[in-house]
Amino acid sequence: MAEHWDAFNGNFKRILEENYLEYLVIQEKIFVVDDHIKNPARTNEQCNRLQEINRVGPLTAQLWSPMSMTRNIARMAVRCRCAWV
Repeated sequence: MAEHWDAFNGNFKRILEENYLEYLVIQEKIFVVDDHIKNPARTNEQCNRLQEINRVGPLTAQLWSPMSMTRNIARMAVRCRCAWV
């Protein structure tokens, strides 16, 4: 695309540049969230064991680890204002 850059008009170049910058910002956010998901999964023994199951990755392991399930149930109870927790 670099060799054809001069063939584009000003508006199209501006749109491409804006979209590319937005792509870079989103990509950085994805890397941050990805690390946020993967780091606890690496250090948690329960998550490591769950990831030994075929097709279970860090996100699924975190969501289904017993520790995470307890936190998720507590959060849902608070949101729903359940009396049983």
